[in-house]
Amino acid sequence: MRIAVSIFCLMSFLAGCTEVLRQPNFNLDEVENPEAEVIYQVTGYDITPAVVSRANKSPFIRYVNIGGNGVGPVRNVPESALFSGAKPPSNKRPDYVIGVGDTVVVNRSGYSVNADGIRTRQAANNSYLVNEEGAVDLLEGRSVVIEGLTISEAKMAIRSALRTTISSEAATFSPIEFPVAKPPEYRLGNGDIIRVSRLIETTDKDGVLTQSVQTSKSVIGSNGVVSVLQLGEVEAAGLTLSEVRDRVLQEAIRNAGGIDTVVEIQSFVSQTALVTGDLGTRVIQLTDQPLTYDRLIAQFNPSFVGDRDYRVTLERAGQTYQMSAKSIVMGGHSGPYYVFDDDRIILTEMLPTSDVQLNVTNFGARSLTYLRVTDNDAALAQQGKAVPFDLRGIDLRGLLIAQGIDVTQNEDLLIRLNRANKTYNLSAQSTVLNNPGKRYWLAPDDHVVVEDIAYVGTNALLVGEIGLPRQLPINQHSRTTLSQALFDGGAFSAAEADFRHVYVLRGEGLKYDAYHFDITQVLNLGLAEDFELRPGDIMFVRTRPISRYTRALTAALTFVNAIDVGITNSRTFGR
Repeated sequence: MRIAVSIFCLMSFLAGCTEVLRQPNFNLDEVENPEAEVIYQVTGYDITPAVVSRANKSPFIRYVNIGGNGVGPVRNVPESALFSGAKPPSNKRPDYVIGVGDTVVVNRSGYSVNADGIRTRQAANNSYLVNEEGAVDLLEGRSVVIEGLTISEAKMAIRSALRTTISSEAATFSPIEFPVAKPPEYRLGNGDIIRVSRLIETTDKDGVLTQSVQTSKSVIGSNGVVSVLQLGEVEAAGLTLSEVRDRVLQEAIRNAGGIDTVVEIQSFVSQTALVTGDLGTRVIQLTDQPLTYDRLIAQFNPSFVGDRDYRVTLERAGQTYQMSAKSIVMGGHSGPYYVFDDDRIILTEMLPTSDVQLNVTNFGARSLTYLRVTDNDAALAQQGKAVPFDLRGIDLRGLLIAQGIDVTQNEDLLIRLNRANKTYNLSAQSTVLNNPGKRYWLAPDDHVVVEDIAYVGTNALLVGEIGLPRQLPINQHSRTTLSQALFDGGAFSAAEADFRHVYVLRGEGLKYDAYHFDITQVLNLGLAEDFELRPGDIMFVRTRPISRYTRALTAALTFVNAIDVGITNSRTFGR
């Protein structure tokens, strides 16, 4: 087998290098197809700020070992491959679902009507254990299944079971809207008192004109007639005030008593409405100012706190209508509704059913399991545990923090979330540190496993005129640079190193980029300080004008790729 290096785009910087690795001694007879030629493609770049900037954009790919479980070989894959695949739903907190073993407290308040028809307020507070049938046995003798229900669903189920039957009227209440009519005009009737004021003019014997105002009060009698002083009887029943005023004025003119006459209603007696019911009984006197039902109800100061309400029954002209007081007072209807003479109104409190509040006080039904797996430090190992749920729910970040998981920027942890026969692989760094706005809410019966990641060392290789080849660890966050590696690797202490020719090879397989630095130039020294290394980079330093550059380069590439073949020079480059 022969190894060849094909150099592309190499400028004058590829002037030479000395052999830095001894040629391995292999038995080519044992190599399959030993005459096959492997060609490495190397593209060279003279270093410039733009080249450094482009090189620094290369991804910092960390590799990890997977496999090695006794079934197959260990494989090196990019770290990101561990976290590929679908992710669980995020940012939606699930409702707690009640289960067997939970303890719930039922708070009940409301009204009830006993056998004597007496209305009483109820208040009760009882604890119940969800039994094996998933039910709670209420003190009232009812058994209600609430397993698998949310808090609000369980509350509705218990409320329905505890519903108190009030009166048949309230239970069967069906609204019939009041008639919508124009405002009624007041018509006088028996008992109403009118006041008549007249301007009277008299002339004495000396011809002097005197004016005076005469006022009289008159009650409309049962015959519908009102007797007005000096004018006689005037028909008034069933007439409006303006109509009565016209008649009085006509009588005044007829009697030559003056045209300036004022007619007023002093007392309203004839028109009334009767209100009775749970808020008391009262006769409402109607006036010439129309009264609406919302103002009428407000006079009785009803309470609409919580679910309290009243049924308003109107009996008018042989017809019956009914609406809720709250709907009349609060609006939302086609009114206004006016009160008419002889209306009969009944206000009946509509007793609300028992109000039920439900809380879970002891969470014994729902949990998830958590396990920490480590091969590095026995002190980090944790015994598997069950983590119970409560109304707050559990999100993955909160679980990891509560379990003391220590996540660093340099090394990640693998989270395996097993749910309903599916496995989601997540990054602890991403979950805890990098995405504060995303929360993975966990579900009952989830199984969470936190594992160490078997990282392949993140190293760069330093070879050339610096003594023995060595691996230098590099950090993805502090981003080790070329100049740091040369100093830490002792390259500058090598007397025979030619720092006009420092090379960084970057690539994989058979393709590499070669970056050439002349460290003797101040600018390049600064660029070397800016040049970030990546895992697998090869740095080598030559010694003098080379005639064996290809052999040194091939040795470095072969060393990195672990090619178990002999090295045969295919080309010689000289200055």
